[in-house]
Amino acid sequence: MVVPEGPAKFVDNTAILVAFFVGTYLTSFLLRGIAVALILSGNTAAGLVLDGLLVIVFGPAFVALLLSGLRAGKAGVRQLLVGLLPRLNGWLWYVLAFSIPIAAAYAAMGINVAFGAPYPASWFPTSWVFLLGFLVFQLLFLTPGEEIGWRGFALPRLQERLGSLGG
Repeated sequence: MVVPEGPAKFVDNTAILVAFFVGTYLTSFLLRGIAVALILSGNTAAGLVLDGLLVIVFGPAFVALLLSGLRAGKAGVRQLLVGLLPRLNGWLWYVLAFSIPIAAAYAAMGINVAFGAPYPASWFPTSWVFLLGFLVFQLLFLTPGEEIGWRGFALPRLQERLGSLGG
């Protein structure tokens, strides 16, 4: 498929971004509605799994993969998925990538306690095996779904239109 240049490319990227956002939100609302119906009908476990995994994680990925396939075929899907592969960066970046979210969680908990909330000992598991297992689960199953949609598909198009900071 030929990618248009100039003003036509701008219109094309705007249309594809609108399709992505509308498709993602419609997919999420539809799946959330099904999840709520399951929960209200007494099937709480299935509803919570559908709500937690499919709505939040796989909705953006599904729409991004669908739009990439419709727009550029297998090559577009391949290009989108290649962005998920690890890059060879220095070890410091990996240390930062793992430690910043942990530090942010503890900072938020500290601010909460500083404003009078009781220390929430139950928020963090006491077992390091559980914590490591949860991290691996998140990296393998939860994170790629959002990364495909938001970072892999939407962000480059937003940055092209709005610049790095605006995107």
